[in-house]
Amino acid sequence: MKQFLLTGVFALLAIVGYAWPVYIHLNTGETQDVLVAGKTYQIKLHKVSYTREPNNRKPASIGAQTFKEAQVVLSVNGATVTLLQRPYEMPVVFKGLRLYVENTREWVKKAGKFQAIEYFPKEAKIAICQEGKPWGPEDMHFPLLKYRWRSSMYNNTWGSLVPGRSVYYHHGEDYGLMYDKFDIQAPLGGVVTTSPFPNGDGQSNGLIVACADDFSYRISHMNTGSIKAIAAKGLTVRGGQVLAQSGRTFQGAEKMGNPHLHMNFIYKGEAVSTYPFIVEAYLRDYPDNVLAVAGGYVTMMAGEEVELDAIRTVVRDGYKIAEYAWELPDGKIIKKAKTKVRFDKPGNYTVALHVKTDKGDEDRDFLKVYVFNPQKENNDYLGVFYHFPVRDIKAGDEVNIWRTSGFKIPVTIDFGDDSAPVRAKVKTPHTYKKPGIYTVTFTSVTPSERPTTEKIKIVVEK
Repeated sequence: MKQFLLTGVFALLAIVGYAWPVYIHLNTGETQDVLVAGKTYQIKLHKVSYTREPNNRKPASIGAQTFKEAQVVLSVNGATVTLLQRPYEMPVVFKGLRLYVENTREWVKKAGKFQAIEYFPKEAKIAICQEGKPWGPEDMHFPLLKYRWRSSMYNNTWGSLVPGRSVYYHHGEDYGLMYDKFDIQAPLGGVVTTSPFPNGDGQSNGLIVACADDFSYRISHMNTGSIKAIAAKGLTVRGGQVLAQSGRTFQGAEKMGNPHLHMNFIYKGEAVSTYPFIVEAYLRDYPDNVLAVAGGYVTMMAGEEVELDAIRTVVRDGYKIAEYAWELPDGKIIKKAKTKVRFDKPGNYTVALHVKTDKGDEDRDFLKVYVFNPQKENNDYLGVFYHFPVRDIKAGDEVNIWRTSGFKIPVTIDFGDDSAPVRAKVKTPHTYKKPGIYTVTFTSVTPSERPTTEKIKIVVEK
């Protein structure tokens, strides 16, 4: 139950029934008594180690490495568990708790100035909640209406290395989407403390809403004209209320070549991972029973092996994964959740993950594999592609595929059905004759003469 008392531009908020994760900072060898749902647990940090991968994304970084994952060894009341910090990881159930690595010291130090975390006093930050309980408020909404999980080729999540010529790790969620097409709703009710309404903020149009319990969220990149008057500074918004539409505003102009919605959370003055909150919110708002997770991006040197790992795939309670299948660029299918494959030639490759539940639900996701030449950076770029609509598509409906950047390189689109491939335009319409999940493939040979491929999924419903 929520109550909002508004006086001028200030508000007093009282919320009953919200349960937040418990956040603790630990050094190696340190033990803390942690109270969770009325019970005390002894949590000890034993060890933190890191796995890195090569990153030749710009000339200055030839031979450099960036973080792939951190292995964090904890004990709960004397029982030991190894947790992973890596993109798209969900909390792990252990000894009556759900445990999650928020961040580690070395990862924070290398995050870059763009999304730096200023306060990180110890070696690791751990989030904890009771087993069987939601990760935060049960009435938190997913921020986008009529969206579909991983429907875009552009996605960033908490802790992920953002692909590009700058090196930084993301602190929040980025959902790639076509601008001016999607309604953005308030995940929770609260008071607007910062707003770009009505004239924009000259930057990314960041809108901040303060909720109860010293929690706030920020959304950004909306176009100024789409931001509603209800989102003006000092006003109270309800959870689920539409605040704006998707946009592409950056540095005060509608110019982003990779349009997306950015969202980040602050709890008690500290940045906290958005991912577990938002996954659970998505499952509350949408009927999908399985969310395929291929892992985002990996980088490697030519001739090396890379591990394909699908175990981060999310399945709704009451469902189980019956089949994992990796489709490699050469068409080979590997029906395992985890496997290793070798890439001998530099290039930008995409590996498809197909998952199916025991009740017949299916989903797809795509792992982007950047294979580097030891002497040269990898700067091949086809552009960014989106489609709209992404939900409620029926056989016979027109779907438009949009290209928002990278226009100098000719790109071919294979729609994944029996139709002939076509040359990509800024807007390319297509109609599917049958229901199904289609893999749309974008290919080209770039000026470096390395193969470059991108993929998205389009779901045509029955």
